[in-house]
Amino acid sequence: MQKIVFSKFSNERARRFAIRTDIVSDESKQLSVFKRNLYPEGQQHIKNIYRWYEELSKVYEGTQIELNRCEYLGDKVSLEYLRQLTLEHELNELLRKRRFDQFNKLLFSYIDEVKKGDMIHPFVKTEAFVETFGDVTIDDSLSAKVTNIDMVLNNVILGEKWTIIDYEWTFDFPVPANFAVYRILHYFIASTPYQALLNSDELFEQVGISAEEQEIYAAMEKHFQMNFLLTDVKEKQPLVPIRELHEDISPGGIDLKRIYSEAQMHKSAVVQVFFSDQYDFSEENSSTIHCNIDEKVTIELELQPDTDFLRLDPHELSCSLSELEVVDDKGEAVPVFATNGITIKENRVIFLADDPQLIFSGLKEKTKLTIRYQLQLIDAYEKSIFESILEESITLTDTISHMKQEYEQIEAENNQYQQVIQEKENQISHQAKVITNMENTKIWKAYEQYKKTFRKS
Repeated sequence: MQKIVFSKFSNERARRFAIRTDIVSDESKQLSVFKRNLYPEGQQHIKNIYRWYEELSKVYEGTQIELNRCEYLGDKVSLEYLRQLTLEHELNELLRKRRFDQFNKLLFSYIDEVKKGDMIHPFVKTEAFVETFGDVTIDDSLSAKVTNIDMVLNNVILGEKWTIIDYEWTFDFPVPANFAVYRILHYFIASTPYQALLNSDELFEQVGISAEEQEIYAAMEKHFQMNFLLTDVKEKQPLVPIRELHEDISPGGIDLKRIYSEAQMHKSAVVQVFFSDQYDFSEENSSTIHCNIDEKVTIELELQPDTDFLRLDPHELSCSLSELEVVDDKGEAVPVFATNGITIKENRVIFLADDPQLIFSGLKEKTKLTIRYQLQLIDAYEKSIFESILEESITLTDTISHMKQEYEQIEAENNQYQQVIQEKENQISHQAKVITNMENTKIWKAYEQYKKTFRKS
């Protein structure tokens, strides 16, 4: 006997696309997924899911992408229930651990496989395309005969291959190949909690999507979401989902989930500590500590005999540390060896970039380290103020340095002039002495007497 353990109604769509997704458990606790149409108009949509499974399986044959197994059962389709993690989760974990090289390699490897889906045919705008995505202007572009536009990262399950679990939105008319890639990046950037670590312009640039293309694809996505998905063939006006009525029917609301999440983030901020016998740090030799940053943080660490360097990551985001105090087992102060922050005072450091770090060295003779500080997160407005002050400080420092160089140059020139003047004065003094000595000689005196006598005569 089968038992429904989960059911989701996707009914804020046009009737022809409205479906129900059930996760069903049998007597052996084996789980399966079933999708069925909610209205008679949606029967073809369910049939198409199986059709897309067959056609996309052929398209991606021989690649690292496979389609989740699907069977057509007349009134519904059956899909395999997969328990592995998604590619989206794995990429977020790499960002959390700041493994950017691995993040880029994994992301772009997947996108390269997506592009292997027969995307070699010239794009031609058809009536079906205009109905689905709007009448946009597309320059020269490639497309496939069959395109799944929903190969976003939370629809990809990790395993021996990348398994696509949702291919509901697949089309058999030309769609620009880069539109599927755009959706992959767009929805990941919009949903990741590590958005601040990403440079979206660089990501789109690496896959060859310009800013102008992004605007076109955004318009296509808007038409697809707001017109095509919400309009039935016989209806002229699109369906208006309840979610779109919220601002019209509500005087306002408080996002309790966001408030709760922020409060939890403060109470359970993750501090990561890395230990090393050399000046290199790895996840394998690290530990995490949960701290309440609404209070003064105190961390006591036991050091192994071979530990010479320690790196403290007090938070993932921009922040400032005040009342910083680090002492060893003898109560002696341990100075900061290196940091990617700005030291304002001896016990205060400001981090304007994410992933703040403090590094301590010379720890081999120490058995224990106690670190205390008060942490305050820096919001975007405060960050802009600090950056402005820092920029002014750098400009002022450069100006002072330039003026000092000019002063030193003038002083050096003045010293040269004084040296020349002294040399001239010495020459004049020497000549005066020569004349005085000459005037005291008998010959000069005789000459003087001769001149006097000659003038009288």
